[in-house]
Amino acid sequence: MSPMKTENMSPIKKHDLDLTIRAQDDFYQHACGGWLKRNPIPKSEVTWGSFYVLRDENRKKIKTIFTELMGKKNIPKNSTSQLLRDFYKSGMDEKQIHKLGIDVLAGEFARIERTVTNTDIMSLTAYFHTIGIDVLFGPMVSLDEKDSTQMALYLYQGSLGLPEREYYLENNQKFLSIRKKYLRFVQTMLTHSGVSPKNAQKAAKRIVEIERTLAEVSMSANERRDVVKLYNKMSIRTLTTLTPLVDWKGYLRNIGAIHTKSVVVGQVAYMKKLTKIVSGVSIEDWKNYYRFRLVIRYSGMLPKVVADESFNFYGKVLTGQKKQKPRWQRVLAVVDAAMTEAIGKEYIERYFSKSAEKTIAEMIHNLKQVYAKRMKSLDWMSETTKNKALKKLSTFESKIGAPKTPRSYREFRISPTAYLENVLMAEKNEFAREIAKLSKPIDRSEWFMGAHVVNAYYWPNQNEIVFPAGILQPPFFDAEGDIAMNYGSIGAVIGHELTHGFDDNGSLFDEKGNLKNWWTKNDRKAFMKKTKILVQQYNQFIAVDELHVNGELTLGENIADLGGVVLAYHAFQTYMKKHGRPKDIAGHTPEQRFFFGTVATERGAKRKEATRLHTVSDPHAPSYTRVNGPLVHIEEFHQAFGVTKSDKMYRAPKMRALIW
Repeated sequence: MSPMKTENMSPIKKHDLDLTIRAQDDFYQHACGGWLKRNPIPKSEVTWGSFYVLRDENRKKIKTIFTELMGKKNIPKNSTSQLLRDFYKSGMDEKQIHKLGIDVLAGEFARIERTVTNTDIMSLTAYFHTIGIDVLFGPMVSLDEKDSTQMALYLYQGSLGLPEREYYLENNQKFLSIRKKYLRFVQTMLTHSGVSPKNAQKAAKRIVEIERTLAEVSMSANERRDVVKLYNKMSIRTLTTLTPLVDWKGYLRNIGAIHTKSVVVGQVAYMKKLTKIVSGVSIEDWKNYYRFRLVIRYSGMLPKVVADESFNFYGKVLTGQKKQKPRWQRVLAVVDAAMTEAIGKEYIERYFSKSAEKTIAEMIHNLKQVYAKRMKSLDWMSETTKNKALKKLSTFESKIGAPKTPRSYREFRISPTAYLENVLMAEKNEFAREIAKLSKPIDRSEWFMGAHVVNAYYWPNQNEIVFPAGILQPPFFDAEGDIAMNYGSIGAVIGHELTHGFDDNGSLFDEKGNLKNWWTKNDRKAFMKKTKILVQQYNQFIAVDELHVNGELTLGENIADLGGVVLAYHAFQTYMKKHGRPKDIAGHTPEQRFFFGTVATERGAKRKEATRLHTVSDPHAPSYTRVNGPLVHIEEFHQAFGVTKSDKMYRAPKMRALIW
């Protein structure tokens, strides 16, 4: 890799710092306190920070693309450009949406009203699954976790109207208040759907009772992290024995998977109790429940009064969002969800440089070399397990920038005046496309993010790391910027995704992407002992008010955060040995600038309501913990900033959890 251009001016902006706080006491606040003060959360957002600022910039670029498409007069008929333009146009036509009113759902309501038996309930459930509503349970098609050469149909517990089971079961003041507001919200939405106010009041109470019953038998977010417990493969006959009142052959026929011989059940206890729950609720109550779930799922495509009511609860009450996003952003999000690869293609053609792809590939190579070297020197792992870990690392695949062959969407039929119909069509097409994978060869070139998305991911079943073009720009990566900052920012992101292959869950998959134990018993025990240090550490962090971070829920991300910084730091050391040591800039050494780079990508804040929600549901810890949490374990950080025993960032060596 050739050295990057380093500007004479410091990449660390003084106004981003909080000089009232020492780096040795709170590095996160020291490094970005000024930035946080100058960048308050916008009223239309619940979270704001590096990811969100860049996403907002990308969103504006994409809006420019749609503005261009809207202004074109000679777009080829049925082309991807026309599909994008007409889809966006239908969402922006508020007058037409208001004119159609709630009657736009008349066909869906009629389908619900035709329900008279429990068998009909399961048929209705199957239909809801095809339009993106995972009521009762949810199907998913993916690689078989124990045989990555095959696709499998997974069945998981369904979603609820509130984010997590705690919202129904916990009796502290915050959750009690939310439940009261939720009850009123359910009643209001039923009224908007055509239910009389008197009947809506009674129906709303029953709906919340139904969801509480489902919540009681649902797995918590913590429990859902256990990939071993979530893999329960069984034949359709066994599944029928487990849930005797469900016509599974009929369900599979209705979703287009009639030839499926087996499924993987995520929550066996939940599915076992589901039959009793379904039969214990009256058909009329189920009809009201499905009506409610339909309206809240598609509230954004309905008249303003309905969309606003949904925002008032899901935005204001649950996340603390002060102001609704502008119409164009909401519509753009819907079009993006339906046609993300088409948008990505337009984005790549305008905003991505192939040179960035080459540089990132070199950085990935450098970090993998460092990872291999560190694995070989581990003192807590036997040679037997090391060899298997090294084999897995050597088979990591990487995707950078964008899919080589973006999806065409030729099967789409879009009307510029029928927003809801367009969304339903897209949902049905996507569901059918997923189900069709069960009988087709595996496409290992497929991406699960659009090229414009500001994010990255590791997929254990395919043992691959993916970096869309959207994230390969400042502050994550600057081709003309300081190499030290680049290794601290995008280098740590790369290391993070690599480490996911060896976190507490990723490490349960072998080099072929199969859920298979490749550890010796003693090595696994030593590994888990090290991870417990992180669990205990993060349990001590305060998320909001008196609510602590969940060290178990966030463990995978915390392992990846720590590993990412360690790998990137040592890869940077390797870089300097090859290319020479960069000069100090404005009094900051290359090592110090590296650690400042780790903050540049993590600075951010959340509203209290959103923090509370994410603490019970999100596997990512708050921003400040994702910086200070890993750094206290790293000796090189202590050396770079002269951290001593009297400083708050100091952590005794015996309490450090260097894993990889």
